Amino acid sequence: MLLSPRACVLASLLAPACAACAPDAPEDAGHDGGHDAGTDAGFDAGRDAGPPDAGFDAGHDGGPDDPGWAPWTQVERCTFERATFPERLPTIGWAPCEEAPGCQRVVPPAPHVARAWFDGGRGYLQSITVEGNQRTIVLAAVDGPTLAAWRYRIAQDGFTCGHDLGVGDGSVALALDYFVNDPRGRVDHVYHGPIHAVQDLTDPVAVIAPAVTSQRMAVSSQVVALWTGAWAVGVDPRSGRVAFLNEPLGGIPQNVTVVGDQVLWEDWADLVRVASATLDVTATLFHRADPGDVKGFRTDGVDFAWFEGYDRRPDGRYDRLELWTAPFTRDPAALSPRRVRAMDHRGGSMYGGGWYVVARGVSGCDVVNVRDGSLRRIAACGVPLYVAEHEILFSTVRWDPNTLPLVDGP
Repeated sequence: MLLSPRACVLASLLAPACAACAPDAPEDAGHDGGHDAGTDAGFDAGRDAGPPDAGFDAGHDGGPDDPGWAPWTQVERCTFERATFPERLPTIGWAPCEEAPGCQRVVPPAPHVARAWFDGGRGYLQSITVEGNQRTIVLAAVDGPTLAAWRYRIAQDGFTCGHDLGVGDGSVALALDYFVNDPRGRVDHVYHGPIHAVQDLTDPVAVIAPAVTSQRMAVSSQVVALWTGAWAVGVDPRSGRVAFLNEPLGGIPQNVTVVGDQVLWEDWADLVRVASATLDVTATLFHRADPGDVKGFRTDGVDFAWFEGYDRRPDGRYDRLELWTAPFTRDPAALSPRRVRAMDHRGGSMYGGGWYVVARGVSGCDVVNVRDGSLRRIAACGVPLYVAEHEILFSTVRWDPNTLPLVDGP
């Protein structure tokens, strides 16, 4: 018997896996999966690799380059350490690209940059290194010092430890998870606070059990939203209240984002639409393009930008694909959509500062100015990690989109 996606989600809380889920989501669910698979690759790499790290507590030489690893918190059997002096860890350096103006490349050697955020006029990044069974996570300013660092053993004796990290609205949040096959042994500890006081995080603002095991986190000063692949989970950092926001809707949530206390996501069902909720307001549909799909829905808190696709083919592509935008509003009745231009490709995407960036795989990236519809292109790139008015950040390169030559004008 095939289970519905919602039934399978509930079953997954009671079993390690559910292999009988019916594919009720749109056919091209995997088409968007590449964006998240790429940015999560560093998180998952080495998850079960290696034996327990005997040197976890070794190497405290006390020298000028020693970050001073010290115990921070315990989540069940997962021990997390924190760098007492994170500023002693190496920072990521940048140098001009030889082939083009407006481009900078990471100066090697550099750790894997897994995620990044542009917040309050400043770029932040999360880098990950894995050595044997030990994962080290670093939060740093793109052009500045290391702000915080944590490390932990990934797997040992049948249990697994993990983390998620997010930045937004002057705040930082972490979700630390402990996982074993027994659902009673799953737990998430959620931390939240001002990013300037990240070293002062001591106690979780919420404990979620059984764990939801966050895949992506969206953060503001008022809410932490965890996207688990099956749920959009909202956490109130002031009260610790936890809500499964998408529960009233039938679809699977994708691309969860937050502005203030509002959480928005794509609701993937027979069609793909945009949903919205707060911890106090039940989820409803925010925007729809019936009989088409709304995908790649992004916001920087100033504007929205998204794809509308019509006449979906069996391979997940569309006969008609368009880019749309609208000024940000909390009220769906006040949304004023405007068509930007026709598009010929939809892949991993990001929006910010008036620029919508779409990864084209080996063909590079499309960079669209949503104000006038003009198109620029980067010949070689990865999936964008963040986009701002004067900067597009990828894992090893950054571009000023204003310096890119036009492919076609408005």
